[in-house]
Amino acid sequence: MANEVRLNHLIIKSTFIVVFIVFWLTLPAQNHKDTLHLETVEIVDQRLEQVLGYHETKLTKRLVTDRVSVNLADFLNVNTSIFIKSYANGGLVTTSSRGASASHTEVLWNGINLNSTMNGNADISQIPLLFVDKINVGYGGGISTYNSSGLTGAIDLATETNWQNRFSLELKQDISSFNTYRTYFLCNVGNYKFQSSTRFFYETSENNYPFLNNTLNGEKPQKEYRTNASFDQTGLLQELNWNLASNTNISLKAWIQENDRNLPSNILTKLPNEKESSYDQIARAVVEMKQHFYNSKLEFTSGIFQSRSNYKKKTAGINSDHITFTSANKLRYKYSGFKNLMILTDVGFDFHNVKSDNYDSKRERGEGKLKLNLQYFGIKKFVFNGSVIQKLVDHTAVPLISSFGIGYRVREKNPIILNASVTRNIRIPSFNDLYWTPGGNPYLKNEKGI
Repeated sequence: MANEVRLNHLIIKSTFIVVFIVFWLTLPAQNHKDTLHLETVEIVDQRLEQVLGYHETKLTKRLVTDRVSVNLADFLNVNTSIFIKSYANGGLVTTSSRGASASHTEVLWNGINLNSTMNGNADISQIPLLFVDKINVGYGGGISTYNSSGLTGAIDLATETNWQNRFSLELKQDISSFNTYRTYFLCNVGNYKFQSSTRFFYETSENNYPFLNNTLNGEKPQKEYRTNASFDQTGLLQELNWNLASNTNISLKAWIQENDRNLPSNILTKLPNEKESSYDQIARAVVEMKQHFYNSKLEFTSGIFQSRSNYKKKTAGINSDHITFTSANKLRYKYSGFKNLMILTDVGFDFHNVKSDNYDSKRERGEGKLKLNLQYFGIKKFVFNGSVIQKLVDHTAVPLISSFGIGYRVREKNPIILNASVTRNIRIPSFNDLYWTPGGNPYLKNEKGI
């Protein structure tokens, strides 16, 4: 009997020890997180309302980030129907849509206009693809979803935050012909509550490529090397993003850049000791706040841009400085609480200040904007899109900007869509159009397009 009690006690004790060991071994597994945070997968499709009055091309983050060593001009030339006007590597690069001039296509960065306050153009050679995560290109005047009034379209460049990222580091070094060197650095660090992104690039080139000069003797062209065509570019973009709550995000972005370019002379009129150059310093700072509600979204964006440009031409005795300052502010509210109806309102105010050696005095301009956009989805086959924009320029009302379109899908699974649209747009003259000396006309009227 005593042996049986002793055996039962041993069995109970052994069972307890085994259970304790199993529990101890499985305890770390209980603390181990079995949840994997996967990178966001973006599925892009063309909704019916996106063909009303304009066509749109979306270039996703994966496509853009895989081509950071390619310049923005070549990237747009390959992936969009935008026409690129380029004056060789390191030179001026502008865009053209539907045959219009460069000033008719607006380039935006996170919703803020990058077009020059002075000439109305955007030199995209000064925008590294490293500083962009996704690109939306809109064609046509009815680009109501953009913060743009371009007569023929807009290029919207934006950065994107990956809240699942913990730490990533990327360094690329490119070596090309004609003593061309490019360095790209990208570092992202943070967690679900805070993300920091640092991007840096440096590009330099002698750009002394050979060519056959047949301007003097077409039968026996001489081999020459391009001179005074070197360039240097350096830029830094720092982003700080806070996820304050499940529905509130705040971000700060600071972009500084320096461009030093020599401008080669015309091969037909080469002069001894001719030296022509352009030097630019750019500083941009943007603060963004986004708050999501159950059926609405509120966005506030405020940015300060300042640039200094110096142009020199030794033989002509030109040494001119141009300093521009822009303050851009925008408040946007999107409401989708009504059935089959989405309402978008946009209020903005921009202030521009330009001091140029080619103006008779310092020039300023204030621009206010109020926009209302409605999108109605009656049935799966039908949609209506309408927007009106009222602008004020120095307390003077600009004629109303409007865009209306309807679309009808013949069959639900049929890709054929019938749509009709009409757009009335207004382009305000640039500072150079009004005040450049000589040639500026301060009485120049607004440009209209339908």
